[in-house]
Order: sequence, then C-alpha cells, then structure tokens
Amino acid sequence: MPFSMRQHQAPGEVGLALLEAKRAAFWSTLLSLGFDPNSACTGIYAGVELGPDVFTKSIYHVKAAELFLHFLLSLLDPQRARQTFLDCWPVCEPRQSRDFRTASFKWLDQERKQTLEDKTGRWPIAVPIRRSYFDECRGERFENVMWALVVFVAEHLLVKDLKSFAS
Repeated sequence: MPFSMRQHQAPGEVGLALLEAKRAAFWSTLLSLGFDPNSACTGIYAGVELGPDVFTKSIYHVKAAELFLHFLLSLLDPQRARQTFLDCWPVCEPRQSRDFRTASFKWLDQERKQTLEDKTGRWPIAVPIRRSYFDECRGERFENVMWALVVFVAEHLLVKDLKSFAS
C-alpha cells in the first residue's frame, strides 16, 4: 500500500503502541526466563493477577513487583538474594514489603553505580533508578526499571551459559 494511503497514527498512539509492545516483550521475556505465574501466586500471593499491564491497570502492582523482583534477582545471584532477602521474604506484612523493596532498590542502584563508575556493569545508563519508583511500583518509570532488569538478567544468564559452554 502506498505511503499516502496508509492510515496515520497520532504521535500519542504510536507511543502507546510502543509501550504496549514493550510490556508484552517484558512479559514474554519474564516467562522465557522461567517465571511461572501459577506457582508464584500461592500462599500470601494467592489471587494476585499477573500480566503485561500489571504495573498500570492492576491493583496488584506492589505484589507483582515483589514477585518479579525476587524471581529476577534470585536468577541474577541466588546466594546474594537469599542473604539480602533473609528477613523480608516471603513478604507477609507491610514492614517486610517496604524492607524488600528498599533492599531491591539498593541492589539495582549498586548495579547502576558499578556501570557508571568502573564500566564493568551492564545496567543501561539511560534507565535511572530512584527510591521513589519503588514506593508504589507503578507507572512508566517503574516499568522502565523492570524492563531494564529483565534484559539485564537475561543478558547475564546468556553470558554465563556461553562461558560454561565454551569451557
């Protein structure tokens, strides 16, 4: 179809379409890394509905963030995750939720600082990390952090697999 005959999308619609595609890619990457919503949503997390739009259209955004952060950081470094979340996982009360999100923020901020300071990290420089993003765990800025984290973890696992394959 010639360009002049195509339907034109308003700039906001294009941005929304890209955001929806990014959300779908986040969700499929999370699932491809082994996240199982059925086994994750048990116990204290029973009834939590997860999906690509959980940080914008769901009342479960904080619980979803806890599940996703724990899963991804445990893949990144299982021993560090056990130690870091010793007193706040599983999250059973509001204080533990706050402590868990604070510990997650500090971990990701350390990864970002390592990338900026000594260039050995792989955190995307264009994705800022602010403690305030972890207060409510919702919105586009928090989604950007979660997108960066899922890509960061996937890259880490690929490099790790390549190293073990090469040896």
